[in-house]
Amino acid sequence: MLLELDHVAYTYTTRSQSVAALKDATASFAAGGLYAIIGKSGSGKSTLLSLIAGLMLPTGGEVRYDNVATRAMDLNRYRRDMVTVIYQSFNLFPLLTALENVAYPLELTGLKAAPARAEAARHIASVGLAEDLHRRFPDQLSGGERQRVAIARALATGSRLILADEPTGNLDEATGAVVVDLLADLARRQQVTVILVTHDRDIARQADEIYRMRDGVLLRNDPAV
Repeated sequence: MLLELDHVAYTYTTRSQSVAALKDATASFAAGGLYAIIGKSGSGKSTLLSLIAGLMLPTGGEVRYDNVATRAMDLNRYRRDMVTVIYQSFNLFPLLTALENVAYPLELTGLKAAPARAEAARHIASVGLAEDLHRRFPDQLSGGERQRVAIARALATGSRLILADEPTGNLDEATGAVVVDLLADLARRQQVTVILVTHDRDIARQADEIYRMRDGVLLRNDPAV
């Protein structure tokens, strides 16, 4: 398994009380799979996503990537090289074209501009964005096109684990379904693990496996979904 949650818990303390945001979560996620985590606002989804992304460490249990606990890793390297987050708001640079947005993280690794753009073009093509759109700026693209650029940028980093945080939240129903189909296809073709966080049951049903977050508890294959 690429990613494992082993009795993961996260508790924080306010002035007046201790809050268990995540309670004893256990799950495993294989390469090539699309997984959905569904739940209402405040259920613990964001906490779980932050723990998997290495933005914070669990207060109990372990998050393991490729059999190594995140607390034993260089978290900067983990976040840079091993996991990528795709956000609902796309997080594209407004003054860079689609091609430049995808090439930018490659150039940060030391790759020269020309090969970085060639590699970026390959990833953009893999998500089905027409070539005439490569040189458009984000505000000249539709929501679905911008999300494709964000997915291409995630692939360009070479990360084997992609976390998609409400990636269809700003899209209409039909476009959202297309984006999830694209993520599922890329997971299978490129053998990456995609974990999709959503509140939309119809989107969740497109995943290979569904988890539900409820009051900090992670439930597998919840029949209520």
